[in-house]
Amino acid sequence: WLQWFDTQFPMPGYSAIPHISTILNGCPSGFRPAMLLHLLGTYGALCFSNVRAQYMDGRSHSPSLQVVIVGAQGSGKSIFKNVYEQDLFHRVVMEDREKARSNKPDQIIQTIGSEISKARLLELVAGNHDVYFYSMETEIDTVRQSFAKGGGLSSDLLRKAFSNESISLDNKHTRNECRGTFLVYFNYTFTGTPKAVRRFFKEEEYEDGTASRVCFCAIPELGHSIPEFDLPEGEELEKMRDRIDKWREQYCFRRTKEGIDIPANEHRTDLSYVFGTLKHWIEKQKEMGDETRKEVSLRMATVAFHGAIVLHMLAGEPGKDVPKTCRAICKLTEYLANHCMERFLCQYYKGVYPKMGMPTESRPGRRLTDEEIDCWYPLWKTLDENGNQLGYGRIAKLIGVSKNDVRNAFRKYEREIGLS
Repeated sequence: WLQWFDTQFPMPGYSAIPHISTILNGCPSGFRPAMLLHLLGTYGALCFSNVRAQYMDGRSHSPSLQVVIVGAQGSGKSIFKNVYEQDLFHRVVMEDREKARSNKPDQIIQTIGSEISKARLLELVAGNHDVYFYSMETEIDTVRQSFAKGGGLSSDLLRKAFSNESISLDNKHTRNECRGTFLVYFNYTFTGTPKAVRRFFKEEEYEDGTASRVCFCAIPELGHSIPEFDLPEGEELEKMRDRIDKWREQYCFRRTKEGIDIPANEHRTDLSYVFGTLKHWIEKQKEMGDETRKEVSLRMATVAFHGAIVLHMLAGEPGKDVPKTCRAICKLTEYLANHCMERFLCQYYKGVYPKMGMPTESRPGRRLTDEEIDCWYPLWKTLDENGNQLGYGRIAKLIGVSKNDVRNAFRKYEREIGLS
């Protein structure tokens, strides 16, 4: 799927986006799409929590992003936690651990574990004063088990967090200061194997809209060599952490000399320059014929806009005076929309490549179109979602032709380009 997506939607340039460019340049190309979404979710919650931008619906939106990364066992999913916890946001994680142990009043805690209890989560929602909290979990099965036990996280909470909807807290076990109606601000990154992700997102999650709020990502199968990362360290990393601290103080909260955390004021920023890109993208999706694509296109454009908020802030809130940077953000926003849409359809159709739709009845003797050959030939002999080789037969089933039709088309194509 990654190879197919990269041939259809190559990642645009990102050199204009500080921090993002530094990390992505140090990642193997197959990891970059997932790392991009992961970084946007973490920076959105932990750096730009109180930033708001008006969207095309006339409402004020926050940098709300929910990311799920799918990868086979041993494929390198731990790198996402390392970048978050050990590298970029190490100071944040350690500070929050100290706060949790001290249990002092008037403190804002932004990082939580996926197994947090319902009572503790409600305390955080009430005490964070609309400042985002964030969770990173490398085993999505752990989150699923927490759901089953009635822990703090739930499908309903995830759906409400996407649009920052409210939850009401008022029962006899709730402390007075935690009673009332509170808005939910929560980003996360969960990783898991294909089977674990399928266990988490059952059929009803696609029907009730939980899954369509999620940025699904994939990472490559582990090959003969371990993927190499060249990530910042030493002085370079410390400078990035210093910048993160400044963003947090400006857009999340600041601490007084008395140790009291004061939430930042809401910061309004203008992203109207991405509207044209997203309107064009939505219309294109509606013209492509897939009903599911049409139904979720508005949601995916909203997800992309949330990502654009973070890109815009990282780039220093560019305006008309820096059109080159604005164009770069527009291209990345469209890339996010395409990635979220195509990967969602791949999950929705249970691994069937979205461009071809669901498998159709075989029609032997039909010639493959040039577009089908361009799409499928580069994927021939690669591994599918479950680690199985994509051969003539599987491709034929997905397109709706015979195995011989695919073989003949590929051999003719090879002769035309001089490979045989």
